[in-house]
Amino acid sequence: MNWRRISELAFYDLRFSVFSRKGLLFLFPFFVFWYLVLKKFYDGVAALIQSSEALMIASTKFDIDILTNLFIDHPPSLSSFFILAVYSTPLFAMLIANDMYATDLGSGYFRYLISRTQRIEIFLARYLSTFILIACSLVIVGIASSVISVQLEGYAVDNVLIYFIQIIMILFLYICPYIAFMAIISALMNSAIAALCVSMVSYISILIFIFIANATFEDTNLFFYLLPSGMKIDLIVIDYIATPLALASLPAYTFAYGYIAWTIFTRRNF
Repeated sequence: MNWRRISELAFYDLRFSVFSRKGLLFLFPFFVFWYLVLKKFYDGVAALIQSSEALMIASTKFDIDILTNLFIDHPPSLSSFFILAVYSTPLFAMLIANDMYATDLGSGYFRYLISRTQRIEIFLARYLSTFILIACSLVIVGIASSVISVQLEGYAVDNVLIYFIQIIMILFLYICPYIAFMAIISALMNSAIAALCVSMVSYISILIFIFIANATFEDTNLFFYLLPSGMKIDLIVIDYIATPLALASLPAYTFAYGYIAWTIFTRRNF
């Protein structure tokens, strides 16, 4: 395995993805969604979020201590970006990662590459290019949210910067298992559309199974942890005990999903 070849393959795929249908399927809805959200931030939604009425409504979903930590102790625009990014990660992972392998497996393009590289290099390069694209997109939106926190909400630059670094590093770790989950679907399919449809059906089916299983076995909530989303509350809180444990679990999810994807990928006939 040669990391120079992996990086070359990754950045070639990244350059191609940005201007292709593959990239636009993710970039267009991603930035339209965040443009609308950031416009609300700029229009002063932070003050509304911090109001007692809004906090009371939000307390039906989150504990009041969590809300205080997010929207009173920290810049509300950045906290809002963090929460929305965590909850929207599965959807955007499906949009960005559905064509990691599928189209090129169907077209036979990998047959051309395999004469010059190893299979593991192709596998890792596609994962890496997908991660870089979504990570850079999140950084752009996070910086915009940080600017709003400094200019409109009056938070100190150093405080905003520290909080931004915290949440962006958490988001980087959180998207990894979702990309690995999508790698499983993409390695199974021969077209991007099929991979996208199967991933949506699979994810919804798992959520339904989790709901039914937890309702059936009320004494345990272990089924929540079939997906990384079971960790999202511990990640959002940024607690000094719960958050490190949740963060430590994310590489385990990534490795488990990635191993399944790699096993499928090795058995595909190029």
